Amino acid sequence: MGGLLSGKKEDDKSGGEGERGKNAVVRPPFKCNPYVLKRTSSQYFDEDGDLAHSFYEECRVIPGEGPIRRTMRLLSHNGIRPQGEVALCHPRLHVDLPIILMENADL
Repeated sequence: MGGLLSGKKEDDKSGGEGERGKNAVVRPPFKCNPYVLKRTSSQYFDEDGDLAHSFYEECRVIPGEGPIRRTMRLLSHNGIRPQGEVALCHPRLHVDLPIILMENADL
């Protein structure tokens, strides 16, 4: 009884060897790597080398009358550089992988 991942057809009566022999390697139908090993990071480095998703600075707002207020202002990309490519701890399957991983015959 073969399945999708075993490489054997269910109606195969030849014992699984077929034309290729017992030690044959079954190649996937695609020629590219189906795994994603790196991704583009969404974090940034600042001038001090700190790493974060976003950086804020404290600003003083001096109104015409009343007390001085302090607010936080989001820093623009001046002096901030992206982290770049980050290696993933576990490989992930590519979104555009042209293969069925699981099939449900009950539907």
